[in-house]
Amino acid sequence: MALTPQQQQILEEARDRSAKLVAELEAKAAELEKNPPKLTAQQLEEGKAAMRKAIVAVKQALENIEKAAEVADKTSDLARD
Repeated sequence: MALTPQQQQILEEARDRSAKLVAELEAKAAELEKNPPKLTAQQLEEGKAAMRKAIVAVKQALENIEKAAEVADKTSDLARD
């Protein structure tokens, strides 16, 4: 079943927002690496670990959105044939 234009738009927006969030999180992680806050070593490591997990989670979401877009495109192509 092909996506409606509204569904396609939602998928594209989700992809764009996820990609933007990945970039923002990676930039923030790099910034924090350069200028770490004044925390204990344990707190700093816990914060870094949380940031890494967040980045991985958003990248996985982005990958899933891209896979959904691929499937939608293939389905749409089949519907046209």
